[in-house]
Amino acid sequence: MADTSTGTSARLVTTAPIPWRELLAPLGKPLYTTRWLVIGTVIAGWAKFLLPLTVPWATGRVVDLVLGQSKLTPAERLDELTYVTVILLVSTVLLGIASYFRHIWAVRTVATVQHLLRRRLFHHIQRLSMGFFQRHHSGALGARVSSDIAQAGSLLDRGLIMYAMDLVFFVTASVVLLIINWKLTLIGYGVLILNAWVLAVYAPSIRRQQKQVQESQSQVTGKAAEFFAAISLVKAYAGEREALSEFSGRSEKVRDLVFETSDFQGRFQGWSTGLMQLATVAVLCLGAWLIVAHPGSLTTGELVAFLLYLGSVNGTIQRMVDGINVLQEGLAALERIGDLLRVLPTPADRPEAVSPPLAGRVEFTDVRFAYPAPPGGPDRPSVLNGFSFTFERGRTYALVGSSGSGKSTLCQLMLRFFDPDHGVIRLDGHDLRDIKQTWFRQNVAVVLQDPVLFSTSVRDNIDFATDDATHAQVEAAARAAQAHDFIAALPDGYETRLGERGVSLSGGQRQRVAIARALMRDPKLLILDEATSALDTVTERAIQQVIDRLRGTRTVVVIAHRLSTIRNVDEILVLDRGKLVENGSYDDLMARGGTFTRLAAEQVEKPLGSPIG
Repeated sequence: MADTSTGTSARLVTTAPIPWRELLAPLGKPLYTTRWLVIGTVIAGWAKFLLPLTVPWATGRVVDLVLGQSKLTPAERLDELTYVTVILLVSTVLLGIASYFRHIWAVRTVATVQHLLRRRLFHHIQRLSMGFFQRHHSGALGARVSSDIAQAGSLLDRGLIMYAMDLVFFVTASVVLLIINWKLTLIGYGVLILNAWVLAVYAPSIRRQQKQVQESQSQVTGKAAEFFAAISLVKAYAGEREALSEFSGRSEKVRDLVFETSDFQGRFQGWSTGLMQLATVAVLCLGAWLIVAHPGSLTTGELVAFLLYLGSVNGTIQRMVDGINVLQEGLAALERIGDLLRVLPTPADRPEAVSPPLAGRVEFTDVRFAYPAPPGGPDRPSVLNGFSFTFERGRTYALVGSSGSGKSTLCQLMLRFFDPDHGVIRLDGHDLRDIKQTWFRQNVAVVLQDPVLFSTSVRDNIDFATDDATHAQVEAAARAAQAHDFIAALPDGYETRLGERGVSLSGGQRQRVAIARALMRDPKLLILDEATSALDTVTERAIQQVIDRLRGTRTVVVIAHRLSTIRNVDEILVLDRGKLVENGSYDDLMARGGTFTRLAAEQVEKPLGSPIG
């Protein structure tokens, strides 16, 4: 099956140049939402950057007044000094006010943009296909939502906004320098233009290197998350050495990339700093020569003011050069965010999708399916091959078959995690592709083989995605799942916070909490994937009571792994290599002496709790 997101997701690791408009696109809507904050930040920033321009002018005037290079009388000089002092005091007060507002508005702008971008990215990732999550590590995706968003915020404040303010300062200071002496300006700016050329040459390479560093850092984060999630396995097998070795190898790759990038950036900064110093030396020498050789063409105060202005311009350029790392890191992060946002959610709702009343009748007609092939990889074999069957409302079904027979795949298609390559799945007569996914899944509940619990309270886990649930409803669901007694015995009862993935509970307790969560939805369709390991008697009884409770009113599909469960269902479906080979009641299938009889006999011969097949 071709996954429509495959081609785009391959872009997640590409380094090909991206147009600026496409690169900055993720910031478009957040910046529009915060446009007044952005405008206020920029205006306050301009004031903060331009007000200090009064200092070089004032210094030059004072030097000329003190050295007597002015035609004013002593009294007029004192008046001029008073005038200069007042201007400096006023500009100082205004500078403080501008700095305050620039800071608070910039912080609010960045925090708001980061929030909006983080929310959009998280929402988008949730909508991507299961095939996408099978190809990309959850830890690496988490890095996109955290570190990449943080770097995008730095790009906005210390990159785009700062560069906008620096540009206005640069233009204003350049005009002042031209007014003071255009010859000195041409000399100084000739060197600065050369510096700008060096900047243009180095910048794209720096961004590519920063993206490689960030990709490697995401892999390190993902590998750490993988090992921490499987820490019990690592400890049980004394695999700390192997885990450390693999993690260290990835971390060393990041270190080497950082070394390589820093060497490149160091050469760039060395050239830039040297060129700016050369501009200052050239202006100083030429200015001194003009004062000595051509009296009246330039005063000492004007040369001092010119050097101070040029120093400010050099400082601005140096700040831009130093910020090139932040800028390129932010652009690389923004490129990675954009790569992810360009992955199309699949399967997607059709424009004409509806939200019809649902009863729970699911019909498969000649369904064929193969999991999406990895980008550039060979096609995968079909998992379902012409499966046809109707799950009637109010009946309970058990799916039985050896590993790889298509049981879990059938349920994933039933949940529309994937669309079939061929054939149709109908829910109450509607093509499943014509029903809004959110509406459909609100009427379905799933209990996974390895129950997923969040590190929140027990109550929050039970009423997850259930609006306005009362405590009485939560407790009723827990009682129905045989979970109330052990929950009540916890330190804070239903408000007890669970560890990551519910690690503080036993396997059976986690399964009962998951069953309670499913019952809270009062689903039209319940899919129950039994654990392959042996269950405690309380959990096994809870599963059976759920099946009995929903029989006659809801459709229940169980991926069965033990005989005790399938004895009491209405119908058993036996799958083999993606095909339905047998179906009927337990007694009927045992009497036939076919595939089911063989699978049941194999389980009897295995240790207690071994899965069927």
